[in-house]
Amino acid sequence: MSEITTKSHLVAVEPVLGNNAETERKGGLTVLAHKTCVIPAKVVYKCPELDLIPGDIVYLNGDSISKSEWNKRVYEIKGVKFILVPVEAVYLVER
Repeated sequence: MSEITTKSHLVAVEPVLGNNAETERKGGLTVLAHKTCVIPAKVVYKCPELDLIPGDIVYLNGDSISKSEWNKRVYEIKGVKFILVPVEAVYLVER
């Protein structure tokens, strides 16, 4: 069985907006309600750089999520939807 692993300083997690983050509508846009916070996200693919495995929870910088382009890009492989988060946006790891 093949294993998917992230490269290039990226962590694959379940999409954040709409799942774990509290959002609000402002001027027709969806934004995070509390930008200065940490947002939990579930890891979906192995990330050797941070020694992460699927199922781990990472806590992301709320400010970078609200301002990022990477949070808007949702990918899907074999029915698994995910976003690719730069390792710099990961503040904490929970196993």
